[in-house]
Amino acid sequence: MNVTRLVAINGVSIEEIYEHWRPIFPMVDGFETSFRARGWNPFIFRSMLQYAGVIGDEEVVPITFRDVNGNEFIVESFFVEEMADVELVAHEVDHEGLIYTARQAENYYFRYFENDSMMYFRIWRAFEMPDRPSSEFVQGLKNEIVRLGGVRSFVIDSRINVGGSTLEGFNDLIIWAMDESNRRLLGDIYVIVDHMSFSAGVVHPLMWQHFVEDVIVIGEPTAGTLNGFGSILTQTMPNSQISFATSFSHIRLAGEGQPNSPLVPDIIVHRTLNDYLNNHDAVISAIRERSE
Repeated sequence: MNVTRLVAINGVSIEEIYEHWRPIFPMVDGFETSFRARGWNPFIFRSMLQYAGVIGDEEVVPITFRDVNGNEFIVESFFVEEMADVELVAHEVDHEGLIYTARQAENYYFRYFENDSMMYFRIWRAFEMPDRPSSEFVQGLKNEIVRLGGVRSFVIDSRINVGGSTLEGFNDLIIWAMDESNRRLLGDIYVIVDHMSFSAGVVHPLMWQHFVEDVIVIGEPTAGTLNGFGSILTQTMPNSQISFATSFSHIRLAGEGQPNSPLVPDIIVHRTLNDYLNNHDAVISAIRERSE
């Protein structure tokens, strides 16, 4: 599907759908509302498609696609409100080989790899976990590093991180690491980002790079940029009952006079399809090689 183009939903062209939406949302991030507007996907909301007169309450909707050769075809697609309603079938992953794919239900966790003397701190998303608040979690992480007498490498993995909020515990860890004696306990510090790191998944790595000495950012340039909008507020329009989210703060992390851009790692390591199919984490492998 990544070499096809969405043409119509239920026989209504994408451009016609946007003509219905533009009076409400004329601009997205300073650009005219269009299918190419980055980071805005109203097609996942039934209420938005109902407002545009595209669908009603039907469960199956015909979707028209066009391939790179100009051939059009229609797929009968089920409309689901949550991904929890979908049975996902995918390549079976060996989480020991692809460390970053493990424990996806947890917003954050840490794991110590004794053979490498590597402490691995994974951040899937920056939201508090009710049973493991970030402050308590970080205190446990610090206690474990102190108990070990330090580690050879400390890895913060922010790949496939859609962002979230500024968590007190994560900020406390950076402040703790800024102390010279604590910094020595962490060994070589690596922060991993990739083309699916957004929002707080970019801000948090940048904070480590800026405030803590000798931090290496490794991986791929991020999807999220250094300047952007944050702090989400969800509202419901009184007549149409359409719900939408807007940002009420603007974050500027690019230097004065510098162009807005992704966070570009110090060391570029791309993830390939062959890496995935062979359960090979190229970034972790590169870190292990550098730490030998």
